[in-house]
Amino acid sequence: MPLPVFSSSKIGTTVETKYMPLAEEAPLMEGSDTDLPLANKKKSSLAAKLRAQAPWIVSGILFILLIASLTFRRNDYYVHSTSTSSPSFETGFDLELIPAKAHIRMHNVKYRGTPQFGADGEEYVDYLPGEVRYVGPPSDEIDEAWNQLTTRRFFLLSAEEAEAQWGAAYKKYWNANWGGYVASLDLFHSLHCLDHIRKSLYPDHYHQGKLHGDIHNGHCIDHIRQQIMCQADLTPLPSQRFENVNKNYLDSDRTHTCRDFSQIRQFVHMRYNQSLTGNEVPTGHYAPGHEGTSSWGPV
Repeated sequence: MPLPVFSSSKIGTTVETKYMPLAEEAPLMEGSDTDLPLANKKKSSLAAKLRAQAPWIVSGILFILLIASLTFRRNDYYVHSTSTSSPSFETGFDLELIPAKAHIRMHNVKYRGTPQFGADGEEYVDYLPGEVRYVGPPSDEIDEAWNQLTTRRFFLLSAEEAEAQWGAAYKKYWNANWGGYVASLDLFHSLHCLDHIRKSLYPDHYHQGKLHGDIHNGHCIDHIRQQIMCQADLTPLPSQRFENVNKNYLDSDRTHTCRDFSQIRQFVHMRYNQSLTGNEVPTGHYAPGHEGTSSWGPV
């Protein structure tokens, strides 16, 4: 049976279809794949299949590249996002007390206390109404302000906490009288030292014993020196000219980025109170054969 070959001619809008024997009316075009050797036919067939599948192949390659790109970006984001939890001023450093790090909060604080000079050249500090004072001639108000900073600064560490902070040498810090490993954060020791130096300026008012003489004063000065150098605050201070005294002085009333002291103080008070009462003390052993804090007596 002859195969139909469609030929059409337009008569107006009518399409005429004629059926003809394939051999007579539809000779093969030169170069048609039916007159090629078998090997060439297979190659031509493969090429045709590749051409037909090319859009799918390209789409597949693009999809793989897209997934790879998204994976790379995700990994890159993960690296950068997790790097924010690496040791820093905002998150805490490796040598700092581990449970205290969760209480670090950041905020900006404008320092106060830069001396001013009157028309006669007299030096003064312009305090705000109700501002807490930490310096000046001895007074109950100033003493109480310092007490608020420095009292209740000691607390107990468990043996696990002590070992994590001080390594194998932690056992030598066991305090049998106080029933645990007694610690204080460095910043509170520095505040204590600064208060001690303040009191040493008024020896007639503050009578300090032999253990708090020149050697202790020197220790406190040197400890504060080391802490200042360690912190290395890079906030720039401008120099201001005071013509009435013919001198330049730094304006130290600048805004600084600080850890929120109140948050850290709250953490220390919490640990102090737990140590004092023996309730809700951090889990762990305080010494072989010693549990609780019955003999706790911090100052």
